[in-house]
Amino acid sequence: YDLRSGQLVPAFSGISGIDLESSRDGKWVAYVSVPDGSLWRSAADGSQRLQLSPPGSAYSLPHWSPDGKQIAFFGGRAGNPSRVYVVSFDGGALKQVTNGESGKEGDADPSWSPDGASVAFGWTGFGSPPSDASIHVVELKTGHVSALQGSEGMWSPRWSPDGRFIAGFSAPGWKVVLYDLQTQKQSELSS
Repeated sequence: YDLRSGQLVPAFSGISGIDLESSRDGKWVAYVSVPDGSLWRSAADGSQRLQLSPPGSAYSLPHWSPDGKQIAFFGGRAGNPSRVYVVSFDGGALKQVTNGESGKEGDADPSWSPDGASVAFGWTGFGSPPSDASIHVVELKTGHVSALQGSEGMWSPRWSPDGRFIAGFSAPGWKVVLYDLQTQKQSELSS
């Protein structure tokens, strides 16, 4: 949306994409191309485009690491449960960082910790939430994955900038909740 003209205008001429996210410094963007579902990054003006994912898979919701050197996202090959991956800003091999900890439908919706050492993730959000939905955290150096005690029923995590809270949805009713990492308790923000 262009504030000066009051019009919706294309951000990148000739590029069809969704799930656009800017790096913190505003110099780069990551997005998913349509219709093929591949992950790309480019300069904010649309130049210096680089395909980050291999063909034949579909990905969603790319999120920049706090230092802007990596991108976390989820997806995979059609017919397989989704997983969370991390890839370098410069491209290269995708690193799968989850293995189905969120349940049979797959892992989804990564959110970086403020220090960039961990990624929170949850259930995919397709259909009805499973009874065992909860937020998980993977420590990227070790690969250790743990469920956050007290986050039962939550998905779609978003880590707060100070690292103390994780916002997300909770069942039943898709409530917006805030999880306190210190007290390990949820509080409802909106129903």
